[in-house]
Amino acid sequence: MIEITSASTEMSWNERGRQLLDAGNIAEAIECYKQSSDPDSLDEREARDMLIEARAHLSRKYFTEALECFEEALIMGTDIQRSQALEGIRTVAEARMKLPRLTATLMKGLRERFGKRGSAAYGLALASEDDNIILLTEDAIEALPEHLKRGSRIGKLPPRLSDITFPISAQRGVAYANMDDVQYILDIARALKERGNIHREHTGHPVNSVGTSR
Repeated sequence: MIEITSASTEMSWNERGRQLLDAGNIAEAIECYKQSSDPDSLDEREARDMLIEARAHLSRKYFTEALECFEEALIMGTDIQRSQALEGIRTVAEARMKLPRLTATLMKGLRERFGKRGSAAYGLALASEDDNIILLTEDAIEALPEHLKRGSRIGKLPPRLSDITFPISAQRGVAYANMDDVQYILDIARALKERGNIHREHTGHPVNSVGTSR
């Protein structure tokens, strides 16, 4: 392992790793992340907290937040913690690789259900092309049958999304990372369409056929 003590170089290694992850090159990204180390920043307790937070985000399928926490733990952690952080980064990367196919399947299903009217008219919209989160208005959530509201799949949005203008007003949503999640969202869409819950509160921004901002 190459130890780098410059803070700017530390950021450079993490940025390079992130760029490689975005390009889908997981193996090279991990090798790059391995070189990110700053002994002067060693803080075992803080690294432990970062790992706990990262795993909590990962369980909610908030991959951006999880990756950021794993990167922090990587810089300040012990060798064991660094190993755990690298494994976490790999897990996030592998999960993100599946998202384009899942998003395409989801968007196709929403178009089939809502047609030209678009899902936003029913209180449901994709947060963005870069986020694996479907937004739901409170009216839409209230309109759902009980079996779709039970459990913890519908949760609060990550704080980083709080200042973004969306095509609908939403504080909660559903994150997806597998076909089971996609099917659950499509079940929600079907229920909203059948109940005719037309949501009329829009931001005024153009939306496409599945309710995402252009």
